[in-house]
Amino acid sequence: MKNFVRKAAAFITAILDVRTTFADKLSIAHAAGETILGDVIPLDTTGMNLGNTMTPVYLVIGVSTEMDSAGDAATVAFKLMSHSTEVVTSGVTHVQTPAFTEAQAVEGAILHAQALPQGEYGEFLGLSYTIAGETSTAGAVNAYLTMDAPQGWKAYPDAITD
Repeated sequence: MKNFVRKAAAFITAILDVRTTFADKLSIAHAAGETILGDVIPLDTTGMNLGNTMTPVYLVIGVSTEMDSAGDAATVAFKLMSHSTEVVTSGVTHVQTPAFTEAQAVEGAILHAQALPQGEYGEFLGLSYTIAGETSTAGAVNAYLTMDAPQGWKAYPDAITD
């Protein structure tokens, strides 16, 4: 019976992760400015308090491809926002990261991982990123919500295991 419960729990977690992914190896090669990163997650209701749960929900942003620019002066910052419509950039900001340099945005790095803060969330949840300094010519990130604490997580190139 224990094996069945463990497999079921892992299956439920996998479904949650698929449905709560903003970006999977999504490019951040972009001109300076703010852009929505990947998918917007519908919460199906307004007024939820995602930061007030028995099990914390974590926002994790990791680098899958190293960030680069012509003069090595590009930076990237992220914002988690919610709104009553899918245009989340005009909504409430719940998390705002510092600007990360190219030296920080290397393959396998976790740029940001934190439990969602308490507060009233809109019906749609989205993540935006802002490129500053100069145009980013390369780079890709993974961004998702998870109920598993992100300790010890590391991205590996395809077909490589630890």
